[in-house]
Amino acid sequence: MWAYLAAALEDGLVEVALEDFAPSWGMLVSEPLYLRRVLSFRSAAFGVLPAFDLPELAACIAPRPITVVRPLDAKGCVMDERKFHQIFTKRAVSRGRVGKDWMSKVSYE
Repeated sequence: MWAYLAAALEDGLVEVALEDFAPSWGMLVSEPLYLRRVLSFRSAAFGVLPAFDLPELAACIAPRPITVVRPLDAKGCVMDERKFHQIFTKRAVSRGRVGKDWMSKVSYE
């Protein structure tokens, strides 16, 4: 989580790699039961969700590529690639934050 937020602010990075990354705060808070290691007071930014969610920050990282290793849902389970791209990549594109060509720069491992 912190690496993603730092990458959104630091434009000197060539590529961003994220491990055990939860791709949406909205997804996390909509679950009544979640693992504390996925969402905790240390990784939450209170009050920002009405303004933006994590996919919207993709515009700050694009056009740099992002590699995501083991993206997690709220229960700490690894998401499959289709669900990850639906929650993160497609949402960033649909909200007009990044162009469709950037989707090819988001890789799932």
